[in-house]
Amino acid sequence: MVGKGESSFRRTWLILFLLIAAYIGYLSFLSILRYETFFAASGDFARRGQIMWNTLQGKPFVFTTWGSEMSLLGYHTEFITFLWVPLYLIYADPKVLLIVQAVVVALGALPAFWLARDTLRSDLAGLAFAAAYLLHPGLQGAVLFEYHGVTLAAPFLLFALYYLRQRRHVLFLVFAVLAMSTKENIPLVVIAMGFYQMAIQRELRWGLAATILGGLWFAAVLGVVMPAFNIQGRSPHWYLYQDLGGGVRPMLVTMVTNPGHVLQVLLLPERLSYVRDMLAPLGFLSPLGLFTFLISAPSWGVNLLSAASDMHTMGLRQYHAELVPVLVASAIAGAGLLVAGGERLRSGWGRPVLWLVLLWMGGSMAIGQYQHGFTPLRPGFHWLELTDHHRAAQDVMALIPPDAVVAASHELLPQLTKRKELYEFRSPSQGDFEQFNAKAATADYIIVDVLRHGWGDDALKLHQEVTRFIAEENFGVIAGKDGVLLLRRGDRGISLPKEFFSFAKANSSPTFPLSIRFGNEFELLGFDIRPGTVLNDTSDTVLVAGYWRLLKPTSDMYLPSLYFDTAGSMVGARGHPPGLVWYPTSEWVPGETVKVDYWPPIYLGNLSQEIELALGVARGENEWAPSARLTPQLRLPEEAYLVVPGQNQVRVASIPQKDLLPGTPRLLARPRLSSPPATANPISVDFQGELSLVGYEIDPAGVGPDGGLDFTLYWQAQREMKEAYTVFTHLYDGEGRIRAQLDGEPVRGGYPTTFWRPGEVVADRRRISGKALSPGEYTLEVGVYLPASGRRLQAASGGKQLPEGRAIIQKIVVP
Repeated sequence: MVGKGESSFRRTWLILFLLIAAYIGYLSFLSILRYETFFAASGDFARRGQIMWNTLQGKPFVFTTWGSEMSLLGYHTEFITFLWVPLYLIYADPKVLLIVQAVVVALGALPAFWLARDTLRSDLAGLAFAAAYLLHPGLQGAVLFEYHGVTLAAPFLLFALYYLRQRRHVLFLVFAVLAMSTKENIPLVVIAMGFYQMAIQRELRWGLAATILGGLWFAAVLGVVMPAFNIQGRSPHWYLYQDLGGGVRPMLVTMVTNPGHVLQVLLLPERLSYVRDMLAPLGFLSPLGLFTFLISAPSWGVNLLSAASDMHTMGLRQYHAELVPVLVASAIAGAGLLVAGGERLRSGWGRPVLWLVLLWMGGSMAIGQYQHGFTPLRPGFHWLELTDHHRAAQDVMALIPPDAVVAASHELLPQLTKRKELYEFRSPSQGDFEQFNAKAATADYIIVDVLRHGWGDDALKLHQEVTRFIAEENFGVIAGKDGVLLLRRGDRGISLPKEFFSFAKANSSPTFPLSIRFGNEFELLGFDIRPGTVLNDTSDTVLVAGYWRLLKPTSDMYLPSLYFDTAGSMVGARGHPPGLVWYPTSEWVPGETVKVDYWPPIYLGNLSQEIELALGVARGENEWAPSARLTPQLRLPEEAYLVVPGQNQVRVASIPQKDLLPGTPRLLARPRLSSPPATANPISVDFQGELSLVGYEIDPAGVGPDGGLDFTLYWQAQREMKEAYTVFTHLYDGEGRIRAQLDGEPVRGGYPTTFWRPGEVVADRRRISGKALSPGEYTLEVGVYLPASGRRLQAASGGKQLPEGRAIIQKIVVP
């Protein structure tokens, strides 16, 4: 028979290995999915894929994507990557690196389990901290962000910390060396471990050995290896610390002579937010294990002092991986202190304290996944889809001979790394494009995905550059499919094949159908809104697609455009998306449905108000001038609520500003309602048989710090109305004086009551300013009047007339 102890042991290890296996499977799947949908599009990943291939060809660590033969060792000393080359003999594909990365990182759960089990004397605690390691968003983001050697530092450092705790010095040094082989700055962490051995463990000889080893390694990679392989003759990353001196010695001088400046940088709000975000998934326990926590000081410094915001912002980046193992180990030490403290207070209290710690940890992990994780628990998580566009790109890439020299746009580079010479083809809006494209002009083939160039005027400039290559650089078009274009040097083809334009052919109906004409030339048949996903690592959180139809032949230039409005003013426009640049309206066929994708501009994330998205058609090339836009001709009067007054635009959605950052936007398309939502507060006020107030919602935050109060009124039409009524909202003080007010037609003037249908419920979102309000209690009241005469409609509730047509909504307290 199997004893209880042995059964518990087996169950614990089964759970642990299931956690590890699930992690490997899930993150390998997501990583490969990002690769196959062209979101693993960084130059870093393309370089590493080509390095693996070239190493097999006898050129270790060599890549060419920057225009000439260069060595990875001149940019990052990732010696660890050399270990995976034999796997390329079995399966030569960049996906190998993604799988290896997920497997190696997942194995870090073993030392996390051992550390917690030994420190807290609990298998359950071991499983909890193993899960905390695996679920830390900083580590998840690093594993998903292509392949980087430094991501592998996480498990190696955690193994080193475990063997450091066990005083198994040889194994500690083995994993310390493996960790240092992942990136040039990791020796600083090993030096910190050496100081820990000397100061805390009193292991002077071994601690001194680790410190010397780390110091020599750091000096060698920064002073010898990287200068020898870098064309600049030095590490290329010191520019990130230029403000502090831009080198080891200048930075040390700055830290000694001007510590105030260093402290000022460290205390910047975005830096403090990063520290919070890294500590929160571990329940802020890490600083309690102070001596272990101090081992992370070099990594904090590298990230927090950098001028690159990516290095101190949680997300899909590799920079956070090296911090996670030390934070996990110090959180375990901190939990141990709490449990020991409970036991010292009273015998037997240690166990309840441990349970509280584990419950706290569980809640922290869940919140961490909700706020920053890469699982379905996080709002904004959507699975990436492998579409016909990706399959079309693979078909075009398959036409390139395996031994050809290729230049590719950045999103396709990782797909083409199995060749000795691979260059990047850039749009003129990208940095150093002349230098890159001069080398691209020597390639045999150039392949470009034009649909992935949608920011600003990038699509226009890319079109100009491709046209220039065809006209001046002796390249011709040989293939194209769904926006992916293949050029070959020496060819004379200038016509784009029919299959290239398949991206513009609508093969499905719009999600939100409409029927609105613009002038006599175009008809808007509807629109789609596709939210982005946190797996994209972009700010293009909303992709709007307009479905357009040309009504009659035209040779004129038109721009069916996407507009961005806030508070009634236009703040942005997207008039030259790739679809219109490559398939302009002058080439449209009357009667066909053309689908145009629009990418919102990234700068809208700086706005503090709700953004409305609208569609319109501009004549000529200036999409900004309202006078140049065709007038919407409504075929159904009830669609009038969509029209933006005075702008010749049609609203398609409304998005809160906070959701323009990566995540799922809370889309507020304006469908007709037959009843208020369940979240609305019910109310029943009849305004003279014309319309009724049937519900309301008030922002639970009340009057905000900027003095504004947001609320929504839900109106119901009692009959067809011949008058366009105005709604007034007043805030009265205790003495009956109006202290703030807002008058205006419903839906910001965009949906007059004359277009309401009987029984229809209209959501009327409003914002009333209360900047002059002093602390106290106020009353929010609503009424309806005719703007021409000022006559108010009578109001009644429960069969009783309300004085002066005023309906009391709610008391508002201003603190």
